Amino acid sequence: MLGERLERTTVGRLGLKGDRAFAVRDQASGRIISAKRLPALFGCSARRDGVTVVTLPDASELETADPDLPARLSEVLGRAVTVVPQGSIEEPRIETGDADTEEGDSDEFDGMPGTFFDAAPVHLLTTSSLRAASALDPESIYDVRRFRPNVLLEAEGDGFVEQDWLGRTISIGEVTLEVSRPCGRCVMTTHAQSELPKERAVLATVARELDNNLGLLCNVASGGELALGEEAFLH
Repeated sequence: MLGERLERTTVGRLGLKGDRAFAVRDQASGRIISAKRLPALFGCSARRDGVTVVTLPDASELETADPDLPARLSEVLGRAVTVVPQGSIEEPRIETGDADTEEGDSDEFDGMPGTFFDAAPVHLLTTSSLRAASALDPESIYDVRRFRPNVLLEAEGDGFVEQDWLGRTISIGEVTLEVSRPCGRCVMTTHAQSELPKERAVLATVARELDNNLGLLCNVASGGELALGEEAFLH
């Protein structure tokens, strides 16, 4: 679902507080589903307000504990689903594939054990990389929301600066991140959301020009408070 922009948050071993605290699970297959396969999820959004609150396409709001939420989401998605909390599935199977392929062509991959993350708890991106990607494909909109980073760093210039950060650490306020790997991109970057149109060229450009990677995946070396506007240091 669409997320929220935070002014301040807490970061722990499993990333930002509340991030992927819940997932939508297909009742028939047992897979965790995402907008990779079901872009209708981008018609919904989620936010933390003490509890996790889901806003549906008709603007109604339901907490994740609301017994009506699974049925309402099932109507939106056109399949029977449930809502499950993080830690409830030790070996999550996450559905993947393109929304334009046939149902039988859908595939899956193993997520991080005990979580709903694809591969790492924190995704980091820089503004310079967004500008550089846009320069490669000026007809498309490289809005940060397409790429869904947990942390967006303001960086000078128009280069893919974070490509040189693999194996290093980044400290931001009380938080220290260990850079694990480049972030491989998928079809989610192309889906329409809010006022952003569908943009197939975004993924094609990243695949062709950047070996399908944009941004970084990070593990949390030390957690703490993280606030908008804090300075980042590369080590």
